[in-house]
Amino acid sequence: PEKIVAVYLLLGGLFNAAGRYLADRRMSNLWLQHIFTCLEILLVCFYFREILSGRRARQWLPVLAVVFAAGAALNSLFVQQLSVHNSYARSAAALLIVALCFYFFKTKLGSAFRWSREGSFWFVTGFLVYFSSSLFLFIMSNQTFGMMSTRQAWTLWNIHATMVLMMYLLFTAGFWYAARTR
Repeated sequence: PEKIVAVYLLLGGLFNAAGRYLADRRMSNLWLQHIFTCLEILLVCFYFREILSGRRARQWLPVLAVVFAAGAALNSLFVQQLSVHNSYARSAAALLIVALCFYFFKTKLGSAFRWSREGSFWFVTGFLVYFSSSLFLFIMSNQTFGMMSTRQAWTLWNIHATMVLMMYLLFTAGFWYAARTR
């Protein structure tokens, strides 16, 4: 399962680098977020498919992932153009991922799961911290950024970057514990 998280990080890095490249040339990079949202939900759902036990979760997660990615793509094509933040799809993805995180923790309650020594605990905690803290930003991005000063927007994005960093630090612990339990 940690290989899926590694692919998620690699794709995130590539999309961020491409976004930075376009921004440095004063070109729109918002369309990259539309594509990344589709790929992100596929990867995260397939990660949860690997770590959740039970036949039902293994059956419905791939379907949910594909349906959601298709919905996000349709949102980009018909509702929120590629020139604006895809706040609907990002918000829905964040809600779905937070729900998956809570479902994971619910399934592990009362079991012999060694919380802090399992890589999956740290990966799921990283997803939960980032997506729950960024949900408001995703929901309000198109409305609030037009009303903010540049300084306020930078402050908000710096808070977002801090949440991303926290997710990455938790992922680091996840990789460390995953390597120790092999």
